[in-house]
Parts: sequence; C-alpha cells; structure tokens
Amino acid sequence: MKIRVMNPEERKYTYAQSKEVQEQTGCIGYLRGDFDRSGNGFYTTWFDQQRQWKTKEFRSEMDEVVNALCSDEYAILQSRTAMADYVRRHPDSGFPGNYCTEYGFRVDTETYSYLLRCNLIKGDYNFYCFCYSKEHLDRYLANMEKEMLIDGFSGAEFQESPEREKTSADLVYICAPLRGNVEQNMEFARQKAKEVFEQGDIPICPHLMFVPIADPEDRAQDQAAQKMCLKLLESCQQLHVYGPEWTQGMWTEIHHAHQLGIPVYTDQKEIPKTRLATASQKTRKDTQSR
Repeated sequence: MKIRVMNPEERKYTYAQSKEVQEQTGCIGYLRGDFDRSGNGFYTTWFDQQRQWKTKEFRSEMDEVVNALCSDEYAILQSRTAMADYVRRHPDSGFPGNYCTEYGFRVDTETYSYLLRCNLIKGDYNFYCFCYSKEHLDRYLANMEKEMLIDGFSGAEFQESPEREKTSADLVYICAPLRGNVEQNMEFARQKAKEVFEQGDIPICPHLMFVPIADPEDRAQDQAAQKMCLKLLESCQQLHVYGPEWTQGMWTEIHHAHQLGIPVYTDQKEIPKTRLATASQKTRKDTQSR
C-alpha cells in the first residue's frame, strides 16, 4: 500500500460523477465518514456506485486499507486531531473546497485506488474515500490528458481567421506562470494580455488583478485567489495558455476549462509534460503554485 498527495487532476474524482464516468473510471463506491463532534468518534456510511464490482476481495482489502489509515503508522483517519497533524505534514495536499480548505490523498494497492478527500470542520463529514479499479482509473486519467483540447498557434495564426466573421469580443483568460521571477512573469502576462486586447478580445489576466492585492506567498490569500481565478474562468469564452512550462495551477485552470467545454489554445507546438519547479516551491512546500 502506497499513499501520496493527490494530483490536481485527480481531485474531481473525490466527488460523485455521472454513471458514464463511474463506469469508465471503475468507481466501485465511496465511504463517507466523520469523527463526531468530539473528534474521536468514527462513523461511516458506504454508498454503492457499481455493486457488481464490490467483490469479496475488494471488501476485504478495503477493510485493511481503512484499518491501516486508522493505525498509528498513518493515523490520518484515527481522529480529527490526527488528521490535522497528518495534513500539516503534507501542506501541498491542500486545495480550495466548496467552502473550506480540503486535503487530498491517493492510496494505491496492486489492484485498487482510494481517493481520499479530507476536511477538518467540526460537525461536518470529515472524509470521503472514493474507491476505484486502479487499472480503469489510470487509463481514464491518461485518456483525459490526451483528449484535452489544445489547439496550437503561432503569433501569426493567432490573428482572426478570415473565414470567421467576428461579431463580438470574447472574454479571453490569460493562463501563464506566476512563480519564480514574479515581476518578470507579470510583465510576460501583461504583454500577452495586450496582444489579446489589440486583436479585439477582452483579456482576463489574473496576474494583473490579484497579485497587487493577494500575496502569492500567503497561503490563505493564495488559495482564495486561486478559487476566484476559476470563478472568473467560468465566464470566459477562451483560455490561452502561454509559455514552455506549465505550473500545477495552470494545469488546474486547463482542466477546469476542459470540463466546462471552454476552448483551450496554446503558443506551444507540443504540450509540456513537466511542471515548473521554482525556487519558491523548493523552499516553501506549504505554498501551491499558481
């Protein structure tokens, strides 16, 4: 059994999905639990998604996994205090939830994957554990990345196509790196926003909107800004991705746009496979990249 921090692309699958997605990902069901108001209880409810996959082998293994997560070795499901200690040791597991910071982990065995979403709110459900066929889930995630709509363009191709008569300006979200050399990256994003403006569309550039008012090095402010960025993106008609290296925050925006059916364009001929590793990330593990 191996446990690691969940990737941004995996977070979506700690929530209930459509029947079609359940079948494609091999979702067996999920366990919802809380620690009672005392923080030391352990109350759970199981929800079937595909009962035919809830085999005796799976039930036996799931019991072993849950018991391991409650043990002193991992302790993430031992109590609310133990969960808080665990996520504190893995600050990069945090992400903005619907109304609070949540924390994501993936547990893998040889056959199954368990996606665990946690929160520390007293009186709320403290964890959801979605259970998958490892083979089906990994294949689905790999296909999702391949099928992501990325239309390449060069500077010249970014001009309006003569076949398309432009009747109104689109809201265009500027997706670009921020961390590392923040000042230089802000200027880069400003230049790209200007290009969009000069072509008659309306640039939505979070670098210019949030950095002056939300400190990227302040975890709470940074998470609030990330959540607001995704809300802004939902109102846009296009997402433009710039630069040869894409950060974790950029990938989150790309996948969010893809899920909403918003066209995604990039100035890169090939989709970057690496995330940008900045000095800030190396020295401050508690700060997510945007």
